Amino acid sequence: MQRRVAVLPAMQDHPISQRRVCVLIGVDPKTVWRERPPDNPEIRLEMNKIAEKRRRFGYPLPGR
Repeated sequence: MQRRVAVLPAMQDHPISQRRVCVLIGVDPKTVWRERPPDNPEIRLEMNKIAEKRRRFGYPLPGR
């Protein structure tokens, strides 16, 4: 989060591109472009209920 916040002032202080600033600071440019969506506890709870009911397919979980 701190690195992401550092990108914008660095771009304003120096005439270089956002991509270049991200490389110098060590941030993935995708994290600067996107804002994190707000958490929705109701949806998270419903998703957990569905996941408990449904059988899981694919690679087995460790320890099973």
